Amino acid sequence: MEGNSTEKLNKTVSSAANGMATASLIMGILAVVTSLFLMGIIFGGLGICFALLSRGEGKMHSVAVGGLICSVIGLVIGLVIFIIFGVYVMYLGFLMSGGGML
Repeated sequence: MEGNSTEKLNKTVSSAANGMATASLIMGILAVVTSLFLMGIIFGGLGICFALLSRGEGKMHSVAVGGLICSVIGLVIGLVIFIIFGVYVMYLGFLMSGGGML
């Protein structure tokens, strides 16, 4: 009887890990798609968290690895666009204040 409950617990943990891996992949895809709108930063962060949570004590599932890669790509693109946009806004503020050309 005890072996049966342990087997059910292992299946439940494995099922939860597969769900987290799938969520990671979905968040990673959303991060890449929405990175131009700066939402990639949020989705990328969530995707990385889900991928790491799906790992548990074993090896990372291939779906989680794909989600992790997509999430990192979306996060990096989102951060680069955020930095470029911030520099552009600061430069416009400099021009509006009468700073002239650099």
